[in-house]
Amino acid sequence: MGTKDERKAITLRIWNPPFWIDDRHFTAEDLVLIKQTIQQFKRLSRRELFATICENLPWKAPNGKLKLEACRLLLEQLETSGIIKLPPKKKPPKRKIQEIAPLPCIPREGPLKQYLPVTVDPVPLEEQPLWNATMAAYHPLAYQKPLGAHQRYWIHSRAEGRAEVLGALLFAAAARTVAVREAWVGWTALERNRFRYRIINNNRFLILPGVQIPHLASHALALVARRLRGDWEKRYGYAPVLLETFVTPPHQGTCYRAANWQYIGETAGLGREPRKQKKHPVIKMMFVYPLVREWREELCAPTPVVGDDDAYPGGNKIGYLTQPQKPLEDGGGRTSGPAVRRRGADQCLASDLARPAGKIRPLKGPSTAREHQAQTYRTHGLWSAFIYLSV
Repeated sequence: MGTKDERKAITLRIWNPPFWIDDRHFTAEDLVLIKQTIQQFKRLSRRELFATICENLPWKAPNGKLKLEACRLLLEQLETSGIIKLPPKKKPPKRKIQEIAPLPCIPREGPLKQYLPVTVDPVPLEEQPLWNATMAAYHPLAYQKPLGAHQRYWIHSRAEGRAEVLGALLFAAAARTVAVREAWVGWTALERNRFRYRIINNNRFLILPGVQIPHLASHALALVARRLRGDWEKRYGYAPVLLETFVTPPHQGTCYRAANWQYIGETAGLGREPRKQKKHPVIKMMFVYPLVREWREELCAPTPVVGDDDAYPGGNKIGYLTQPQKPLEDGGGRTSGPAVRRRGADQCLASDLARPAGKIRPLKGPSTAREHQAQTYRTHGLWSAFIYLSV
C-alpha cells in the first residue's frame, strides 16, 4: 500500500492538471478558481456553491444547463483527496412523501400483432411518481433515483384506439469504468473520461407482471433505439452514440440478443465498491447497441490542444494530438473562458483571480444576502461581488 506520503503523492498526481471530466478540460487555472470560490463562499450551501462554480468555469451541458451533478462528484472527490475542503452538508428539510400505488397488474396474453401498434413514449412530468412507484413495486432491483442525465419511458399498446401500459424503461448515465467495454471500444483512460457521456445505460427494463406477449420486449427495445437519440438531444443538447446494459445470470439477455444488441463479454463483478465485493463478486454479462455507424470515431476522437490556428473551425486555436492517449501538455481545451466585463473590456475571470486584491470585507448578514452575493458573483464575476479596501 505504501506510506501515507506516497499515497498522498499518488492522489495529487491523479488530479494534476490538465485533466478531463467528460467533455470538459480542466486546467490549473480552473482549480485555482474552484479553491478561491470555496474560500470566499464558506457559508453558502453546497448546491449554491456548485452552481456558482459551474457558472464561472463555465461548466454547462450542451443545452446550457449547469452540470451540477458532475460538479458535485468532482468536488467531493477533490475533498476526499485532501485538495479542497467543502462546507458541511446541511440536513434537508423533511418532506411529506405521498404514497402512490403502482399500476395494477392486468393479465395480457396473445400474439404481439393483437396489441399493435406498440409505442415507447417519454414519461410526462406529472406521471413520473407513478412510473417510480411501478418500477419500485415490480422490478427485481426496485427503483433508485437516477443521477445526471436520464430518460424514462412507458411501453404502450395502442390497439383499438386506447393507450394501455405494458412496461417501462429507464436510460441513464453509463457505468464509470468497465474493463470489457473499454477494451471493446479501444479506449484509453483519457478517451473514456472525455467521451463516456456519449454512452447511455439501459438502467431498468420492466414488462409488467401478467403480461405474456411473445417478442414484446425485443420490439420495445427496437422502438426505443429509433427515437432515443432525438429525445436525448432535445432534452440535453447532445446525441448519444452507443447504448449499454448489464444482465445478471441466470438471465441470458434473450430480448437484447433478439433486438440485435451485441454481447461483448463479462464484467469483473467488482461493482463500484470493489473492496467490499471482492469476496462475493457479481459477474454480469454486458451488451451494447450502436446508434450510429460512426460510433467508434465519435468515441475515439482526437484530443484538442492549443497551438494550431488552422486546425479547428471558428479560429479558436485548437489543434489535435496525433496520439490521443497522451494527456494535454499545455492549458488547452477551453475554447472560451468565462468573460467578465469590467472597465469596458472583456477579461477572463481566471486572470482576475491572479490579481492582488487587497483586503476583503467578511461576509455578514442573513443567508439571503449571501445568496444574493453568490448570484452577483455568477452573473458579473468574483470581484464585483465584494467591496475592496486599499491595502
